[in-house]
Amino acid sequence: MIRICDFQMEGVKLKIASMSFSQAEKYVKESGELLARADVKPEEWNRREHQTVLEALNRANSNGDAGWTVERIRDEMDIPTINAIYLRILEISGLRPTGESKGEVKAA
Repeated sequence: MIRICDFQMEGVKLKIASMSFSQAEKYVKESGELLARADVKPEEWNRREHQTVLEALNRANSNGDAGWTVERIRDEMDIPTINAIYLRILEISGLRPTGESKGEVKAA
């Protein structure tokens, strides 16, 4: 069952969904793989963050319409908003940030 939460920040109001257990497991595994690589570029972390936000926004849409795209997120949101949504997704999914490493907040 998907948990849907309200996200609000300085006038921005959105609904976001938590990750399922299998999504969180995959996310943690992929985080470890990226962190183990010495050649990870900041763009890869950005893509990962944007994809996580995209999936949470579209999963929260009750009618299943995938109204959000990465391009829309990048065009309509600023960096602090994207980062705040991303951190909230980790929190509601039972993942806790443990510190910054190689361009991303590491989740455990």
